[in-house]
Amino acid sequence: MRPLSLEKRPCLIFLGGLLGLTLLSSCSGKKTVPEGWDSIPRNCDTPFTSACTPLPQEIASSERIEAGLKDGPQGQKIQYYKIFPNRPSARVIFIHGALGHASDFRREFSRPPKNAELVAYDRPGFVRSETKQDAGSLAAQTKSLSAFLLEPTSLPTILVGHSYGGAIALQAALTYPQKVQGLVLVSAIVDPEQARPYQIQSMLNVPTIANALPKSVANTNREILRLQKELEKLQGRLSKIAIPIEAIHGGKDSIVSASNLDYLKKQIALAGKSALLKTKLFPEFGHLLPDHNPEEVMAALEREMKRIESAESSR
Repeated sequence: MRPLSLEKRPCLIFLGGLLGLTLLSSCSGKKTVPEGWDSIPRNCDTPFTSACTPLPQEIASSERIEAGLKDGPQGQKIQYYKIFPNRPSARVIFIHGALGHASDFRREFSRPPKNAELVAYDRPGFVRSETKQDAGSLAAQTKSLSAFLLEPTSLPTILVGHSYGGAIALQAALTYPQKVQGLVLVSAIVDPEQARPYQIQSMLNVPTIANALPKSVANTNREILRLQKELEKLQGRLSKIAIPIEAIHGGKDSIVSASNLDYLKKQIALAGKSALLKTKLFPEFGHLLPDHNPEEVMAALEREMKRIESAESSR
């Protein structure tokens, strides 16, 4: 059994800390309403804990907002939120990380680009979205994303993935190359060496233990257990990437190391496609960029939108 090195393995801190916080909040019986998500949109008549969850108050009244449940490809109900501007030129789908939820992007939703349709959703296995089958894998989560990705649209689609959501975004771009025109990877886990599981995680996956855990905790554990092998498979496909990527990371990220940026640059360079990748490291920032530094997430998104617009206008 490998020794537990907290300095070299920040994901152990990530797993232990998030499991502890989630178990504590689960046992308390209290639900916390994220700040800014306590208003009720026009098409909802129920509070935050219901299937129709509120969107931020700051959204401009000239834009149409929508929240509800969507049928997933495996028959599950997926909680989603959308903003429809009057004249959209792009569609943006936000994908949250492990133990996260759609409201991780509440600050991005409170300052939407004027020309972008925004979509955020609770991934199956988390918060208000259902699971009909095992959802704890990149393949399963990518298939669930297809409920939105395969919707008819004439707009170019950009995926914004945070942490584990970044791995989903990469896999989706390779699985549905005609449906994804750009990627924004935020604090993304992409390096297989950064995703090695520990024996304790296998113990937590024993059915008698897993069934006693909150679904988001059990699902996160399954995702982490499988992630290294899935990223190894993804590595072999990165040479097929053919769309622009914006990748940003915090230098003080203790959950997903900023070395993932170096890994991504190396893999894209080996494929001879360095021109597709733009990276930016923020030395003083941590892991939760969508919450703590939303202006940088939106700046990366706007840069990506301009790159796509420029590419399309030159055709």
